[in-house]
Amino acid sequence: MDDACPDAHHPERVVDLAIETERAGLDLVTVQDHPDNAGHLDPQTLLSWLAARRTKLRVAANVTNLPPRPPQVLAKAAYRMTGARRTTGESRPGPGSAG
Repeated sequence: MDDACPDAHHPERVVDLAIETERAGLDLVTVQDHPDNAGHLDPQTLLSWLAARRTKLRVAANVTNLPPRPPQVLAKAAYRMTGARRTTGESRPGPGSAG
């Protein structure tokens, strides 16, 4: 298993890896979006969780798959993540589409 993947069977590994990333002095963690893969965590929920757990680490989706998500859902997720950051409201969307 690749610990860098948002594995739904082991979500604690993803959170622990992000925490270790911050401890190592790195400043960014990105997560994958694979809505057609039930084995991956929902990236918007995961990003909110990671943003709430970190102190300096920036979090972002490396690509957010747009077709299965209405714009209102993505806007709400971005708003929730901004609130979880408790900082300047910085949010970095990564829109895209799977082909």
